[in-house]
Amino acid sequence: MWLLNPNNRTQLYDTLSGKYKRLKTADCLLLQLLVVNEGKTLSKENIVNHVWQGRVVSESSLTQAVAQLRLTLGDSGKQQRVIKTIPRQGYMLVPGIVELDKTNIEAEPEQSKLISVIEKEKSEQSEKKSNKSFNLDTLFSRYLSRYKENLFHLFMSLLLVVATLIYLWSFNYYKQRNIEKENWQLIQTEQTQIHIDQDPGSIILYEALAGNINQQIKHLFISKNPERFYLSCIYLSDRLKEERVLNMTFTVDLPFSEIRDSLNEACN
Repeated sequence: MWLLNPNNRTQLYDTLSGKYKRLKTADCLLLQLLVVNEGKTLSKENIVNHVWQGRVVSESSLTQAVAQLRLTLGDSGKQQRVIKTIPRQGYMLVPGIVELDKTNIEAEPEQSKLISVIEKEKSEQSEKKSNKSFNLDTLFSRYLSRYKENLFHLFMSLLLVVATLIYLWSFNYYKQRNIEKENWQLIQTEQTQIHIDQDPGSIILYEALAGNINQQIKHLFISKNPERFYLSCIYLSDRLKEERVLNMTFTVDLPFSEIRDSLNEACN
């Protein structure tokens, strides 16, 4: 058992051997801080701030002070029976080995000051946790905001692509329709509008049908490829009294008279 009296010239007393030991100022302040907070882990930062009181010192100064205290108390860095190193946190004094000798010292003010160190450390740890939580929330909010922004830009880009495709399709469609219209010849008879493509065979078929087209037919479209004639007619149905549409095809070797009779019979 050791007794620590910071006000004595020889601050440390061994109750077993009856010997006194003198400590350096920094070592004494460090041991006093550990005694008041025995059993509690003190961070290196708080120890340095209290012992060296704002002076700029390297971490090795604290390491040397701890090593000197261990040597004085019959301890070592390997055994750590008195002062334990808590990895990545700080140091802790094992309870029941060193006590404050309250004889002739005003312990209360100093003790209150030392206790405030551990309270400050707890407050700082709580604040760090709060800041960490806040930082995570802020990071998530920023990520979500950026995700929504990117999603909006992607949506607008897709919308622009779709609009462009629709425009190009419409342009080509109406352009093709105009070309098709230019390739058709319109002949107006008394009862019927006849549309003929530019193929000579279609013109010959029209000449064969001219004057013999059913009056019920309002529009007649005649076109041809190398193998077949294509006829489309819009006619007024006698039975239903409404306009109907009929599409017909004929091989090119079929006599024109049969094409005419089939057309007039179907579009009636």
